Amino acid sequence: MWSALRRDLTEFVSTVTEDAAAALNNMDENFDLSEEEAEALRRMKLEETYTTPLNEDDAEAEQFLKDFNIEEKGEEISMNLEKHDMLKTFLDELVPDHVSYAEFWQRYFYRCDPQRIMAEWQNSSVEEEGPMNAIGHLLGDAVKAVSKTLAEDDEGKAIDGNKSSSFFTGSRPPFVMNTALSDGDDNEELGWGDEEDEEDDEEEEEEEDVVVFKDEEKEKLKDELKQALEERDLLQQTVQMQKKELLEHRSASEGSSEIKKLQMQLFERESELAALKLGQLDISVDQHVVEGAVDMKEVGDELFQKQSEVTQQQKQLETLRNALSEKEAEVSRHVDESSKLFKQLEEAQSVVHALQEEKRKLLDQVKKLQEGGGCDNESQLQELQNQVQSLTMEKNSLEETLQMTSADVEARITQMQEKLTRAIESADEANREKEEVSSALNDAKREIEKLGAELNLVQAQARPDTSPVRTTSPDTISTGVKVDSPKIEKVRSKDDDTDDWGDDWGDDGV
Repeated sequence: MWSALRRDLTEFVSTVTEDAAAALNNMDENFDLSEEEAEALRRMKLEETYTTPLNEDDAEAEQFLKDFNIEEKGEEISMNLEKHDMLKTFLDELVPDHVSYAEFWQRYFYRCDPQRIMAEWQNSSVEEEGPMNAIGHLLGDAVKAVSKTLAEDDEGKAIDGNKSSSFFTGSRPPFVMNTALSDGDDNEELGWGDEEDEEDDEEEEEEEDVVVFKDEEKEKLKDELKQALEERDLLQQTVQMQKKELLEHRSASEGSSEIKKLQMQLFERESELAALKLGQLDISVDQHVVEGAVDMKEVGDELFQKQSEVTQQQKQLETLRNALSEKEAEVSRHVDESSKLFKQLEEAQSVVHALQEEKRKLLDQVKKLQEGGGCDNESQLQELQNQVQSLTMEKNSLEETLQMTSADVEARITQMQEKLTRAIESADEANREKEEVSSALNDAKREIEKLGAELNLVQAQARPDTSPVRTTSPDTISTGVKVDSPKIEKVRSKDDDTDDWGDDWGDDGV
């Protein structure tokens, strides 16, 4: 019995230590979240939250599924996806291969709701309101268990008082713990090792003895329990103080640390850039001047090739400009022809209207003559009828001509519109090609200027430099970092060495 109680208390000590560490880590990561919000965040990071179906037999889950409308959650879904990358990852991995889009969000909003989590904790028989409450429950359970053991042993029958006294002589009770001690002293303070556990188990199998506690031991146990409770309260106070300090430290150093970090990164980048430029300058001097690795002819050939490419591109650009001008002239010609046709059509229509008006007047005259009667009137009537007939024939001929002209005009207009569309497309394409050739031409010019500058630099470096040596690299102006250029030192001649040796020997002689 004692060995089992001792093992339980050992496990209890390790559990309390782990829970305390987990509580501190959790407060460090989620110090600004409430307990239910932290639990919701933890559930959000679990794949089982989305793959495990909801219990439809539960009345609350059934009511939630009935009331859930995914269209109303559109804005909240977008905000959650932007805020939590893990949620977006699960959505991409699970939908639609493992769960549907609606089921995914149903399970998320049901299981990751902080208010529902708080209600579950309040209604649950075993409350899990966070790591700190867990520590309190564990310590409270231990106190109750030891108190119950003391009460049972007090009420039991005393069989052998001397045996009980000798059993505890020189050792502490197995269930008394001191949380202030280190992990390495657990075995010494408890008073038992692994071998003694095995021996105690064997003795318990052979014979079970009823142990009677003395009053001193009870008082000692009560003191130990009181100390454990005080240490529990002290641990809670320490955790709260650490949480408060973390909040103050985080709010105080949040702004300045980011600025210092960015300034340090900027300084490092500028230093690296200055070093790289200095290295490139040294390599250029070594290759072009000291080793003579630059081939002047190769640079000249490359420069000539670039100039040839520029000339060819200029010719292509001129050709495109001529083609564009021809297209624009053709478009203008088509527009002029369309204007002429429209004018002819308008003139024909005006002639038709004039004939119709003249025909109307003649018909009025015929009607008047018919009403007046007489031979003269009949001859005039006959003559007018002949004129009307002639005008009618002329009108019909003009209408036919007008219809043919209209059809021809419409056909030619359609044809000219098609040509105009093609001309516009050709002009757009020519403009694009012109822009591409212009861009290529500009790039080639810049390349020629760069090659010319390199050629001038190489020629200048190939000649002896009589100008004073610069002590500061010109590249340090843009970066703000001062970098010294390599200095030229005079090499000592053979005569100088001989004179120095003579002076040294003379000095020694003195």
